[in-house]
Amino acid sequence: MSEDVIVLPIEGLHRAPASAARVEYALAETWGVHRASINPTTEKVRVTFDPGQVDLRDLASAVRSAGADVRTSCVVIGVHTIACEACAARIGDALRHLAGVLHASVDLPTRRAIVSYLPAYLTVRDLTQVIRDSGYEPASREDEHRTRAAAAAR
Repeated sequence: MSEDVIVLPIEGLHRAPASAARVEYALAETWGVHRASINPTTEKVRVTFDPGQVDLRDLASAVRSAGADVRTSCVVIGVHTIACEACAARIGDALRHLAGVLHASVDLPTRRAIVSYLPAYLTVRDLTQVIRDSGYEPASREDEHRTRAAAAAR
């Protein structure tokens, strides 16, 4: 039995302090979670879990079921070399299989991947590396800024 520990930032506890106990209980009752301990003051929960039995999406779902949410980040990553629906599907699948990604979709017409992820677990660099490892070239931040500026000038 392996154990991972993650500290998840929680949103919504300041609006309903009683939900802290519900979040802690919902996580503790989730299959594969060994321990959950919440600090309402910092709005963070420390979860010890077996990654073979539960993934981070399940933990986020348990938090939502208790009336709160996990603080996430969203990023749009341009992908230069994407050419077809199969390419888009391959990139989307690779991103979705990365621990810490809650949602990923790839828009072929705009050549962009839209990813919702846990910043406590992943960085944008991790996401772009997965795209590279899948055989595609993510756009740099400078490329994205140039593309937006050109579109705005039209």
